[in-house]
Amino acid sequence: MLCQSRRAEQPFLIEPVGLRIWSIEELLYFIGENLPLVDEDIINQKLVDWIKEELHMRRLAGILTQIIGKPFTVREFVLPIFHETGYPGETPMRKTLNAMDDFSALPTPVRLKKKADVLVHHTRYLRAIETYHSVLDYQQSSHLGAQFTGVIYHNIGCVYAKLFQMEEACSSLKESYRLLHSSEALKHYLTAVYLKDGREAFLQEAKAQNIDPATQSGIEKSIGEIDVGMHPENPDEALAGWVHAYHRSTGL
Repeated sequence: MLCQSRRAEQPFLIEPVGLRIWSIEELLYFIGENLPLVDEDIINQKLVDWIKEELHMRRLAGILTQIIGKPFTVREFVLPIFHETGYPGETPMRKTLNAMDDFSALPTPVRLKKKADVLVHHTRYLRAIETYHSVLDYQQSSHLGAQFTGVIYHNIGCVYAKLFQMEEACSSLKESYRLLHSSEALKHYLTAVYLKDGREAFLQEAKAQNIDPATQSGIEKSIGEIDVGMHPENPDEALAGWVHAYHRSTGL
């Protein structure tokens, strides 16, 4: 309803998340909602060519070509598009531009972590794992602390669990617990152990970690709820959905 400009005959594929857009307003909306993803993987000559050829915004495309021909910021690229379209209005535009400034001021590992978080939101799990690991590479020299690193390992473990790669999930969640020393991190690690190797392995690890009976009982109750959800009423339909979700998450 808000898209008043020309609609493309051929959409532009935002490849990192597998999303197709059809108008300049959709592009601006995507950028505003997914700032951590907006980098050279999206803002490039291919996008400018699409704006020129599909949306027939040749003057704007000329301006954008000059911008990407030298080092530039996302703000510098987006501002002419705002001015050309008037979408989504002055106040939302300023809000988005301020958010861009705030995001660009963050340390590189934090920006990468936020990018990986958004990829998880879009169920692009393999890309998210790769990005989380790149955070760990930066972490070695940025010294953001054990808390931040523990959160990264936790997120990696959760993504591996979504892919049913429980060996990697257990390893990452165990490292997360080692760094965080929190009850929540321990719960997630022991849950992964249970799902990977069964109740006996869970009980052995729970004993090794000296958890109290109430905590153990609570974890087992949570695992029971997970188990119910893993046995759908229509297995064939569920399997088809799982296969579709897997291919989307891996890009295969």
